[in-house]
Formats: sequence, C-alpha cells, structure tokens
Amino acid sequence: MHPPALDLRVGRAWVPWRAIVPGAPAALDPLLVRAVRWDDESPGLRAGSFEVRASGGLLVNSVAIVEIDPARYRFSLAAAPGFAPRAADAWMADTGVTIAVNTGLFRKDGVPQGFVMLDGARSGQRADWLDAAVAIEDGRLRLVPPAALDSLGARASAFQVLPWLVRGNRVALGVTSGLRLSRTHRDRRLTLCLGSDGLVRLLLSNFEVFGEPAGTIPVGLTIPEQAAIAAAAGCADAVALDGGISAQMAIRFVRRMHRMPGWREVPLMMLIRPR
Repeated sequence: MHPPALDLRVGRAWVPWRAIVPGAPAALDPLLVRAVRWDDESPGLRAGSFEVRASGGLLVNSVAIVEIDPARYRFSLAAAPGFAPRAADAWMADTGVTIAVNTGLFRKDGVPQGFVMLDGARSGQRADWLDAAVAIEDGRLRLVPPAALDSLGARASAFQVLPWLVRGNRVALGVTSGLRLSRTHRDRRLTLCLGSDGLVRLLLSNFEVFGEPAGTIPVGLTIPEQAAIAAAAGCADAVALDGGISAQMAIRFVRRMHRMPGWREVPLMMLIRPR
C-alpha cells in the first residue's frame, strides 16, 4: 500500500505533508496545529477546521475538528423506540445536549450492525468482522476490542465499529485492522479519537470542489488518509465511525449551532452533555 500523499493548507499556502504509513508512531503534528482555524470555543469545548488536498491536489477536503474535555462533558448513547432513524438535528431539540454525532454501521432495515448496549440493555449479536468497539461507562469513553464487551458494567453503553485507525499510539490500519477494506474508495469520513493529551476529538471530512455549499458531497478521503490525519491529530486510539451519507454532527455553542448534516437519518446517536 502506498502511503497517503496529502497537502495541508497552512495560512494561504499549500504545504506538502509528511506521509504516515501503517505501524508508524502517532503524534500531534505541529504543522496541523498551525493549520487549524478555531471558530468557536467554550470551557472544555472548541470547534474548528482545516483543509487537506489529495489526489495530487485535485481534491480539497475541509475537515471539521471538535475537541472535548471529558472532565467537563459526559457521553451517552441514545436511540428512538425501535431504533427509528433520526437526524443529529432532531436530538438537539433537547437543550441539554451539546453535541449529537452518528455512531456505527446499520443494516438496510435500520437496525445497528453488531453488538449494541444502551444503559445496560443489550441488543444484537457480537460481530467478529467489526473489530473495534466504543464503550461508555459513567459518561466516559473507551475504545476496546470486542472481547472486552463481555466485561462491561450493568449500566454501560456500547456499540461495535471498524476499523481501528490508530491503536496504542501507532497507525493501525493495515497492521491489525481493516485488512479487507478498500484502500482507494473516497467518501465522507468521521473519526472518533482519544487523544494522548486526554481530550476526545471528532473529525468529519467534507468534500469541497465548487465552494462551501459542496461540502456535503460524500466524496473525500480514503481510509488510509483518514488514518494518517487521525495520527497527526494526536490520537492515542482512534476508530472510524459510519461515514458517507450517514456522517453527521451538530454542536451547540452559546451564540450559534454548528450543523453538519448527513443525507441519511441513523438509528443510534452519541450525545454529549455538560457534566
């Protein structure tokens, strides 16, 4: 597999970015720190974006980045009765919710794929091909192998995903995870990242070619490029959440709401509230 070749926009200039290969160490890249433009901030939460180019500079992706301090915010899973699909915006009707973001894969009938636990209530069967899981206990996140789901507490929540992008501070794609996934398919990508600095990060890529309104077109990064960006964002561990037309997020700040809608409603949502 060829390493991802990306350019990073720093100020007004496009700068060739170092390639990150499977197994390489993951560490916060100072160049990426310079490239991020922060748009909104409140205690323990900030949101911004940066731009990357792929395919020899032909494809520009604006990547939204959200940083969350888990000491100030708690995490939970939510689903409507019968896993009825809902958009992130619909969950924001609860004014206590600060962020709503979609989670894992689901079948054509709208039921989540693999194991799901909602506040201790289990549904679905563990799927071996989904090689990572997101576990939430006492409002805190962990990224774990599926075998760890058997030891969750009585009130825990969890869902399965794939693939690992970063694991144990190293790029995992192609080494321990995602071996059967396409290396070349481009799509909208959503990353859940546990930073080595203790922060939780969400990264959502939007394809842009005809200006800002085109940002919701679900053509963008490859999964290796997604892994490279996750590693450069300082993720100690990171997984890919459901991308493409399902990828969506809404963030509430005091002055405004940031909406990054998807084209498809989803059955399971992760909600983030102040502690």
